[in-house]
Amino acid sequence: QLARRPPRELKTRDRAVTAEDYVVLAGEPNKSVTVAACLLPRLQLLDQLPAWKAGDPWTFAGVVRAPGNVTVVVVPDQGDSVPRPTPTPELVDEVRGYLDQRRDIGVQLQVTGPRYLPIIVQAQVVIWKEAAAAGAKTDDVKADTLDRIAAFLHPTRGGPDGTGWQVGQNVYTSDLFPAIMPARD
Repeated sequence: QLARRPPRELKTRDRAVTAEDYVVLAGEPNKSVTVAACLLPRLQLLDQLPAWKAGDPWTFAGVVRAPGNVTVVVVPDQGDSVPRPTPTPELVDEVRGYLDQRRDIGVQLQVTGPRYLPIIVQAQVVIWKEAAAAGAKTDDVKADTLDRIAAFLHPTRGGPDGTGWQVGQNVYTSDLFPAIMPARD
């Protein structure tokens, strides 16, 4: 961590200008923030009357992505036992205060926690005859498979590489399959 700090300091110069600056600086005041994302302005592309017109700011779940607005999503690492880590109001205020001192004056800053989307996994567990003869029990295999799925989908400790999911990152079946396959002996 000490080796990564000087390049960050030179790049951001303790100012939040780019989306990457906001992401880097969001983890500075509190090291429990393991995932951060900066949602940049986004405009509607098509007319969808009467809801919006092309060029209107994109809004969802209380997040307004109009020009001049920056929304930073922070996810703290709260351990394996918390399936949906959510920042405390104190953590949100701490990150907001830290970024507020480093933002451009015209930027409307919003710091929020993640909004999780449900993921439904359907898997058929089959125990081979050889495994059943060796003593494998269906309930144990199902429980182990559910544990592997939960570990893979964990926001801060799961993911294809085990370092957590980025905000908005897609979950693919091709990534999930190797995560739940039993170890080959």
